Amino acid sequence: MKQRNLYLKTTPIEEALENFYKYIKIKSETEEIEVINSLGRILSRSVFAKYSSPNYNSCAMDGIITNSEKIKNASEINPIILTETKDFLYVNTGNLLKEPFDCVVMIEDITEIEKNKIAVKKSAKPWQHVRIIGEEIIEGELVLSSNNKIRPFDISAMLSSGITTIFVKKQITVAIIPTGSELIDIHEVPKLGNVIESNSYMLEASLKNYGFLANRYDRVKDDYDIIKNAIINATKKNDVVLISAGTSAGTEDYTKDIINELGEVITHGLSVKPGKPVILGIVNDTPVIGLPGYPISCYVTFENIVIPILELLNGKIEQKKVKAKITRKLVSSFKHKEFVRVKLAKIDDDIIATPMYKGVGSSMGLVRADGVISIPLLSEGIEMGDIVDVVLTNNNFENKLTISGGHDILLDIILGITNNVSTNYIGSFAGLFALKKGETHIAAVNILDEETGKYNIPETIKKMFENEQLVIINGVKRNVGFIVAKNNPFNIKNVEDLTKKNVRYINRQHGSGARHFFDYILNENNVDKEKINGYDREVMTNTEVAYAIKNKNADCGIGSESAAKKFGLDFVKLETESFDFVVKKKHLDLLEVKKFREILISGDFIKRLNSLEAYIIFGIGETASI
Repeated sequence: MKQRNLYLKTTPIEEALENFYKYIKIKSETEEIEVINSLGRILSRSVFAKYSSPNYNSCAMDGIITNSEKIKNASEINPIILTETKDFLYVNTGNLLKEPFDCVVMIEDITEIEKNKIAVKKSAKPWQHVRIIGEEIIEGELVLSSNNKIRPFDISAMLSSGITTIFVKKQITVAIIPTGSELIDIHEVPKLGNVIESNSYMLEASLKNYGFLANRYDRVKDDYDIIKNAIINATKKNDVVLISAGTSAGTEDYTKDIINELGEVITHGLSVKPGKPVILGIVNDTPVIGLPGYPISCYVTFENIVIPILELLNGKIEQKKVKAKITRKLVSSFKHKEFVRVKLAKIDDDIIATPMYKGVGSSMGLVRADGVISIPLLSEGIEMGDIVDVVLTNNNFENKLTISGGHDILLDIILGITNNVSTNYIGSFAGLFALKKGETHIAAVNILDEETGKYNIPETIKKMFENEQLVIINGVKRNVGFIVAKNNPFNIKNVEDLTKKNVRYINRQHGSGARHFFDYILNENNVDKEKINGYDREVMTNTEVAYAIKNKNADCGIGSESAAKKFGLDFVKLETESFDFVVKKKHLDLLEVKKFREILISGDFIKRLNSLEAYIIFGIGETASI
């Protein structure tokens, strides 16, 4: 006679799962599929853009295209008269910006005065109301990191950048084995003692609802050898095996003994009601989970035990909405409900929401966002520090290391290696300010001290912090200077050359280390910024500077040598600077920070940096207190 299973100890769900995770081996089988069929799948390889998006200079407004120089003095009291074809062309949103025109004037800022002639009532800067080539994403840039779950807008972004097939993890396949001699088919007429078997259909439907593949097996009688063979066969063909019933303390409840014979029972019995007689075991490196036979107990334990295990295997975490602290004031139109995309970071016990730049023409804007907040109708906006509701578009932000500050291609390389890093290219000074306010884990910096001519010195950094222990993580030495077209057609050698006629400059944003250095050399050489065509035209990264020059949207810009080399451009060296990482000492032992440092010192990463032939690498990843 079989000895009854006795529950000498029951285990809390959280403890049981945490312990069981240690025994689970994550399989890495992949397959190539069409992007259009990839919704809900998990990427096994990072995806990089094949083409830029947009792949032409695109008009962002309805109106006219013209030359900004012709209308630089236009105003309500001083309208500029233009002739169609000669001076301007009518355009709609999305039309090509044709040469020699360099800006769009909105339709409401012009007046038709006669056939083929208009009056322009407002000036425009070069590239105003234009989505330049690569504004959404630049060819070769990371679109999605591996281990990301594909969302609807990810599909749009990949297709827009020329990606039609991707490599994904094979879908998790789950076997469902209903057991019990009393069970009958749903089409049979029940007799005394019969139970219509329905649990397997419930589990199958639930699995499909979560995006997993389900293999529902035929009913198995309460026979030790038959159940044993069913489990052996199921573990050979599936990633997880679910056994419905046979987990309790009855004389014909064989599941525990069979798992122990074939493998190992990790946990039997949970301190939960309903659902106490759950079994967690491993057979042939496959999780085998015994679920209670009562439908409610079966479903409750499926949702709270099986789904977390499948999510671990599938590499995803499900979340819907969170509350977060907004990092800056948002001003909104009083008469519209406005939606704002945000980047999220889990810093200590706070969830931080940083608004992203506006613009609705970019699917990559949704890909890069972690969530969306809404500003209600009849509201003037949100104050900095307010707690807001964020509807999540990325369910894995809590596990990511957030790096804010300056940009370098080495960070792009890191994003291609891991999906556990999130970047926010807001400039070195803004990155340090974010670190001070507890809005980022790490600040990426390249800050020149004007008195010493050195970079990232402790005295400069500590000016922003009071009584805060900081650590600097060594990055790289890199050359900074002017990125110019191949063969340097304007023969640009110094800042004075930027005032030459027809030279179009492209600048980095306020708060960036590159902008700080550029303004410094302008002052040192007594060059008036007003004489530089394009001084006020700002982009956020070195890559954007280089790509604008490659596509003849600018002739020169401040940036790194690595960005110039990436696009086959020439480079005029001005300075060698340090690009480093600042972290609060209390965060140095965070798992995410440790993993980041491990990447920095890894042979593969250093090999990739050396291949660019644009860095001096010495002591990378080492730390020093500030």
